[in-house]
Amino acid sequence: MALKKCIVAGCIITKEGKVLLVRHKKLGVWLYPGGHVEENEQPHEAAKREAFEETGMRVRLVSCGGIKISAKEAKSLPMPFVILLEHVPYKTGAHSHFDLVYVARPIGGKATLNKEESTSIGWFSKEQIPRLKTFENVKEVLLKFFESC
Repeated sequence: MALKKCIVAGCIITKEGKVLLVRHKKLGVWLYPGGHVEENEQPHEAAKREAFEETGMRVRLVSCGGIKISAKEAKSLPMPFVILLEHVPYKTGAHSHFDLVYVARPIGGKATLNKEESTSIGWFSKEQIPRLKTFENVKEVLLKFFESC
């Protein structure tokens, strides 16, 4: 049986040298906020929407590289920090996620726990990342973020 394939988007929300993470209710691990891209939604729009739904923070996406173009037939979209192909082991069945991870800065709101999706929320420094209960790829993305942005 083929794995279900989904496009998801999330963002590393950063402020004062820390990142905002949520402990995912279903998976039991710390993650940057994110989720599935909805029909008629661009990935960068989904990342901002998910950030607000999961953390109460309104965010502005920021670029850590890439180029921008604007032409009649094509235009650049906000550039993700990384695009990952992830194997997600949900209890109801594994999925493949094409995960576009953006970098974001808060522009409003207050970090608030969404109890329907998460069990905890918190700000973490680079030094705390290696000890977090999360997937190794999440640790690697976060550490590379701290090194390069």
